[in-house]
Amino acid sequence: MEKSKVVEKVKKLLKLAEGDNIHEATLASVKAQKLIEEYKIEKFELENEYKFNVESFIIKHDMEKPPLWLLDLHKGLSDFLLGAALIHTEMKLFIFVGEEEDFAIYEYLYNYISREVKKETYKFQQQRTGRKKEEIDRDIDSYALGLVSNLIDRLKATRESYEHDIPEKTGYELVQVRKDEIQKFLDKAKPRKVQPDVSGLSIEEFNKGVENGEKIPLQKVLTNKDKC
Repeated sequence: MEKSKVVEKVKKLLKLAEGDNIHEATLASVKAQKLIEEYKIEKFELENEYKFNVESFIIKHDMEKPPLWLLDLHKGLSDFLLGAALIHTEMKLFIFVGEEEDFAIYEYLYNYISREVKKETYKFQQQRTGRKKEEIDRDIDSYALGLVSNLIDRLKATRESYEHDIPEKTGYELVQVRKDEIQKFLDKAKPRKVQPDVSGLSIEEFNKGVENGEKIPLQKVLTNKDKC
């Protein structure tokens, strides 16, 4: 059963669980809990009152304040897959709203790029000894953001290269075109937009990150169009 249909079923069961018939309410509650555990349904999905033909893929990050580069990666991948990037601050979730067939691609790219960026920033950090912690943290954030910027741009350029069969959507304009149902969901849900503060970052270290991002291989993605 599709997860969206399961979520709707759970919502109905939870409403029955609030009824006056104790036997029926108990049975409904047990069934709802079983489905929630089996399909790993998050509270966010049950609280969504809007019914659209959209699906969401959720990553729990367990960070009080995710770094800018990780936020940029989440947004960049969502744009690349023509979806939308949402963040649930209290529940510490990254939420990709898009088509179910793209979930595996998002997860693969998120895990792969995160791992590579962490490896590169560790090397970078080893060269920053003997400086103030605030300066080191700023440089690392700037460098990591540059790495992600390079990788996302390369992914978007890849999509541009094989979407030539859609003449009305060419170049980087393509990543701005979302499915109608996703756009309707965003228009109705009206998520709060957050503008990250990048004023304290180092342009010099960011540019180094952009340059060194070329060293991170994307061949698995660039040569396998079934994945993208």
